[in-house]
Amino acid sequence: MPPPAVPAPEDVSRAQERFPGATLEKLALGRETYLTNCSGCHHLYPARKHTPEEWAKTIPEMAKRAKLTPEQQELILTYLATMSTRPRTDPVAAGRTPG
Repeated sequence: MPPPAVPAPEDVSRAQERFPGATLEKLALGRETYLTNCSGCHHLYPARKHTPEEWAKTIPEMAKRAKLTPEQQELILTYLATMSTRPRTDPVAAGRTPG
């Protein structure tokens, strides 16, 4: 499974629709927080595995087990919800392998 997609400048406007304070730096920090805190217990899921609404339900459940702070939860949610809606023009960038 490829690593989680790296946020790009074009992801920021989509992020800001749902998370008005989103920046490229916050998306990148959300990705790093996801990599660091979630991979210890399970493999990292592609963002497209869930809708933004599903991530909003899943992350708080996992946050208890991972002992995430509210700030870490928000960073991860912003990253995963945003990347789950990235256009599928590039399968690797969208977190999926071709085929």
